[in-house]
Amino acid sequence: MSRTDSISDSNTKLTSIFDICAIINRDLHLGIPHNDDDIIHNLVTEKIISQSMGELVRNMKGMRNILIHRYGTINDLMVYEVLATQLDDIASLCTYLESLLDCNA
Repeated sequence: MSRTDSISDSNTKLTSIFDICAIINRDLHLGIPHNDDDIIHNLVTEKIISQSMGELVRNMKGMRNILIHRYGTINDLMVYEVLATQLDDIASLCTYLESLLDCNA
């Protein structure tokens, strides 16, 4: 997979993670969020996700915003290296969120 494809794929995964978090927030009636931070806060406060997982999601949100909105000049190599080292975290978060969805189905 090329660096550009990897960044695009990661962007899709990160966006999906936030969509899933929003669905969980809605389905568990955790409150009407005003922004993504409210969703993360609700999930952490209600112990749906741990504090460390909430921080991971916040960091992922920052990376997604850089990718989507192209804040400043993006250093593709830096983004690629960050995503490559965080893929295990992304995968474990996806697995955890999937287990939550399975339990609530």
